[in-house]
Amino acid sequence: MLLNETGFTFGGVHSRRDMGLLYVEKEGHIAIPEIKRKSYSLTSTYIDGYGRVDYSVVDGLDFKAPETAAAKLGERVLQNGCEGEDVKALQAALIGLGYSCGSYGADGEYGDCTEMAVRAFQAAHGCEVDGEYGPETHKALKAALDAVPASADPTTAKYVQIEKGPKCYIRTGPGTENKALGVAHSLDKLQYAGETAENGWHRVKYGNGLAWVSGKYGKLVA
Repeated sequence: MLLNETGFTFGGVHSRRDMGLLYVEKEGHIAIPEIKRKSYSLTSTYIDGYGRVDYSVVDGLDFKAPETAAAKLGERVLQNGCEGEDVKALQAALIGLGYSCGSYGADGEYGDCTEMAVRAFQAAHGCEVDGEYGPETHKALKAALDAVPASADPTTAKYVQIEKGPKCYIRTGPGTENKALGVAHSLDKLQYAGETAENGWHRVKYGNGLAWVSGKYGKLVA
């Protein structure tokens, strides 16, 4: 950092004591960036009062950051640290396929939980497991979503498809207090036996008999 009569210089960022501001200079162009301030609660693991320069609002310079918050899913590579509507769309799709993105769900922030969900999806669909959402993973996700059939009502349903999980237990009766007979995994289809209990459990054909799966994890499909 270089101190002088008017302020300081640090890399390409300068200050002016007489003007009370910071400015950015590159190749003879000058711009005044907006400072975004972000605060967290006292119980947070982050430091209260974190601030950063938002270069996406710097005008007049060749190095203005691209506007990515409104990007559509598949238009850019997503990785840990990304934010935006496309991240939210990715999270919603993964959650719908049974991959948890953490307690905050589809919040539009690509954090560690979202990266783990992407890695799990990549491993299950033959993609390179790198935790980044690129063209290969985008293609696999579209195929996985296209393979999910539309919901059906009890009068037309033929199957119960497991969609939320990664797995759910197949039980002797419509409730968790009943004995587990086996396990169904995400996207498995079980033949619907034509009965849905008041608590939402579906009766299915299993082996040589009948069993039940929770409607929390399975939906009726034609």
